[in-house]
Amino acid sequence: MASISATEKKKPSNRFRSDSDAASLPEPGANPLGDYIRESARTIHRTELTMALLRWMLSVVAVFFSLVLIDQWLWPLSTVARYVVWVGFISGTVLWFITMVLPLIGRTIHPHYAARQIETTLPEIKEGLITWVQLSDSDSPPPKSVLNAVGRYVAKQLKGQDIASVIDQLNP
Repeated sequence: MASISATEKKKPSNRFRSDSDAASLPEPGANPLGDYIRESARTIHRTELTMALLRWMLSVVAVFFSLVLIDQWLWPLSTVARYVVWVGFISGTVLWFITMVLPLIGRTIHPHYAARQIETTLPEIKEGLITWVQLSDSDSPPPKSVLNAVGRYVAKQLKGQDIASVIDQLNP
């Protein structure tokens, strides 16, 4: 495999793609490997959004269950205390929604993050997918033969791998 110099390696600072990364992969349909990564990123995005909403719902049920137990069995709350709890709950929900859900709604998953997540569940790829993404994303594109060789290796390893099953293995 081709080696990549330290200046060519681009590590994303987080899992989200910024506006400057808009052209980081070839156009849809132009490359099956790029399409696989794009679809994986969408699947990861949906999974993370669903998990965030499920965590919120579980938290809501736990808080209300705890409040009912406290109010009915341990210490009856006054009307003012119930309003304070209600305002605190609404404030916490709004704050949680702003910090946990809104970042997921307005952005897309970065291809490097999607490739890293795929390689986490499929170690037999051996950094090939990350290498392919970095090579196809570089400012000075490598020779087509190098990119094609890395792409063929990764495609052979990914053959028969369903995106949903690979992503589902990330969140047991």
